[in-house]
Amino acid sequence: MVSGPGSASGSGLPGDPAALLDLARAGDRVALARLLSYIERGGDTATTVAALAYRGAVPYTVGLTGAPGSGKSTITDGLITAVRGGWPSASARRRPAPGMRSSRYRK
Repeated sequence: MVSGPGSASGSGLPGDPAALLDLARAGDRVALARLLSYIERGGDTATTVAALAYRGAVPYTVGLTGAPGSGKSTITDGLITAVRGGWPSASARRRPAPGMRSSRYRK
């Protein structure tokens, strides 16, 4: 699960995900980075971190990889919109932010 007896790989950080989460919530960036590493690795430790961080059911972790221009951002936008139940509305997505001139926002 977590390497090292009571510490995260000799870094001086606690190895316990609950203790790391407390440190991260207090603003410790190194503890936050360690938690993100646990999540990226997956497995039991990632599930433990998710269970501590979220009050609902344990969420899925999804990783998207690909070559530049392959549509990672587009699929991410679609997934987030679907999970949020369509919010923001399609009309809100078509309006560009000030200074934006992307063809993505044109009608």
